Amino acid sequence: MMKIYVACPAGCVTGGIELLHQLAHELNQHSDVKAYIWYPYDDPTITIPEAYKKYGNELRAMKRPDMNAVLIFPEVWVTYANKELYKNYKKVIYWESVDNYFLNTPQDQTMKFPDGVIHMAQSWYAMDFVKQKIGVEALYLTDYLNEDFLSANPNKPKKRQVLYNPKKGLEYTEKVMKLLPDVTFVPIQNMTTVQIISLMEESMIYIDLGHHPGKDRIPREAAMCGCCVLTSLNGSAANDMDVPIQKKYKYSRYEDEQEIADEIVYILDNYNKCKKDFDAYRRVIMKEPELFKKEVSTLLQIIIPRFSIIIPAHNSSTYIHKALNSIKNQSFKDYELIVVCDNCFDNTEQIAKEYGAKTKRVQFGCDGPTRNKGIEMAIGEYVLFMDDDDWWLHEFVLEQLDKKLEELGDADILCFSFIFKGLCYASPLGNGGNHYNACWCKCYKRDKIGDARFSDVKAWSDVDFYQAIMNKGLKIYDWDMPMYYYNFMRKGSQSEQML
Repeated sequence: MMKIYVACPAGCVTGGIELLHQLAHELNQHSDVKAYIWYPYDDPTITIPEAYKKYGNELRAMKRPDMNAVLIFPEVWVTYANKELYKNYKKVIYWESVDNYFLNTPQDQTMKFPDGVIHMAQSWYAMDFVKQKIGVEALYLTDYLNEDFLSANPNKPKKRQVLYNPKKGLEYTEKVMKLLPDVTFVPIQNMTTVQIISLMEESMIYIDLGHHPGKDRIPREAAMCGCCVLTSLNGSAANDMDVPIQKKYKYSRYEDEQEIADEIVYILDNYNKCKKDFDAYRRVIMKEPELFKKEVSTLLQIIIPRFSIIIPAHNSSTYIHKALNSIKNQSFKDYELIVVCDNCFDNTEQIAKEYGAKTKRVQFGCDGPTRNKGIEMAIGEYVLFMDDDDWWLHEFVLEQLDKKLEELGDADILCFSFIFKGLCYASPLGNGGNHYNACWCKCYKRDKIGDARFSDVKAWSDVDFYQAIMNKGLKIYDWDMPMYYYNFMRKGSQSEQML
């Protein structure tokens, strides 16, 4: 099962933080995922705010999550993502805003990101920033309004009043207010969700002349309550994807305030007519929950590596380099490496970490349970096994496997050829027409492994695993392409000790 830790500031109730709770909740709707709300410091007193307990997320307050986890950091915590402590984790930066990144990141650390990090963005505004300034394509993952606003009544009787957020663009809003002394302006502040909805449902207009650092929630909330929305042309409001309202309702903050004031009066006098201009906006907002589900599924496809490579290791520091180098040198890089160290008293684990492997220390004394632990840690679409004294024959193994699996389309297991004893060749099917029991000459679709596991015998633990897999009625393909070198009879190996 994949574990995902969604880093989240504690003790705050904001739209951005609610999105992080929504993300963890939606990730948990996938059966092979366990997502947590994560506060990256040891503090047992931290709790999830009451407003977000409805999402049912489990809390983890700890500096270091499970080593095989994926870590998602909001853009305000990129400095955490850069910490040495999290160097070997797969990481995602979630751009909920652009401006808040610069406000919360020390100047000498801006525009510095971990190697291999995945970028995703809540707005098209942030998408464009990531592409233009970082040079990568971000995954689009928007948000959605909670059910309280999606089920609001936009057709309640309205008062001739204008709502505004005093935390944004107040300098410009006050200039407009001075031109309209007979119009009621109401600030949205110090209110519960229920109070905000009630206020919006009885108001005609919401104005936001401030900067839009991301795809802001309040304009959408106001629209769902039946308000006509006027915005600035700053930040995300400048494009038609993040704020898809007619251009006549968007204003430069530097234009004549009288033009904005005149538009407000026109809307107040012609509310029922103008309200229809926002019907399309409301339809877009209503579709966001379903879009969010699809985008989270796409995220999982991206963060799940194509291959998980599992190596059981036993005090192998003097020879494991050859195995690890054959993996490191692969032309195809979409994989995770898992090295499970069984009763290792040398520096095998440290060597594995230097190759970027996820590691786990166990005390089993045999390969079977050690491989089983690797299966538990794996999150890849396909699983490959390698012994710590074997290696792949060339640097195109993963690339060729990827292409072959893509060509087949429905392979649950792909069996391939191998070399042993120098130049001895073994095709996928042995002389008797049956597949070899060995696990390392096959590629397995992870979600098809199910409960199949290796036995805890000293040698040939593959047999039980092979039989359990074969009894599942899976789609198995044979490919007579040599990929693997089986270092049969290495001095001290189990194959030698069996004789």
